[in-house]
Amino acid sequence: MIRRIIFITVVCAFVAAPALAVHMGTATFQGVDPGGAWWGAVEAGQYNLTTWGLGVIQGDGVQFGTFSLEWSEPIELGVTYDADVSNAAIYGAGPKDGETISDPLDPRSAYLYDQYLKGNLHGCTADTFQVLIWAFEDELPWPTEVTPEVEALALLAENCGWSDTGSYRVMNLWNPDGSRAMDFIVRVPVPAASMTLISAVDTINTFAPETFKNKNLGNVLTNKINAVRKSIDQGDYTDAIDKLRKDILERTNGCAETGAPDTNDWIVTSSEQEQLYPLILEAIKCLEEAIQ
Repeated sequence: MIRRIIFITVVCAFVAAPALAVHMGTATFQGVDPGGAWWGAVEAGQYNLTTWGLGVIQGDGVQFGTFSLEWSEPIELGVTYDADVSNAAIYGAGPKDGETISDPLDPRSAYLYDQYLKGNLHGCTADTFQVLIWAFEDELPWPTEVTPEVEALALLAENCGWSDTGSYRVMNLWNPDGSRAMDFIVRVPVPAASMTLISAVDTINTFAPETFKNKNLGNVLTNKINAVRKSIDQGDYTDAIDKLRKDILERTNGCAETGAPDTNDWIVTSSEQEQLYPLILEAIKCLEEAIQ
């Protein structure tokens, strides 16, 4: 039951000229789920796209779900658009005195998308998340009637405490003729964590067989690190941190905690533990910062 009407007031920091774009590629629009909830000329729901050449986006090369940042810009089913990644919606603030104006992604929108990807729906549906993101991006031209669940989600975003957008950015789409199309929120990997874990694997590969409690444990550690990297690529940073702490850190932390390898450690030599342990800690730190 609709309880009352809320007005969401957003103050956006506009900057002249579009934000620097990176990793040019393409994106194909493949529909809206659940669809059918029209707001003006645009459907509200989870937008499904597939990107190519945008390796910085989670889901590059496969279909992924996202949300629109522009209520009034069009997009057509099955059309492949040119795409880039930036920190702002282009023309998000509208043209002004002939200048191109961009609208930086609101941290509250990033928070909502983060909650959605983690499955924390708070009793709401995809179209609700979409409408609230439009509101936080100052796109809705009218107030939104809300249920108690929607109001609670809006207040949760208002009080989320996010001061930046973390690992979330904007995918800007361009029509084949070069004109502007829709903008979408996307998640990007944490490159520092992935690169640190690559260094950890390289370090393990330099260790002699006698470094390990069992000669096969070097391969086991490498496989576990690669499993963490897969979680990072999929955007599941919480799972990556859990794997790093339970599957890897606890097997390499004896020297750091007691001054010598302990019975739980798979690396039984102090000098090698001292090489690997800081890399695992650094990867955890990068991931924790990304989800704060």
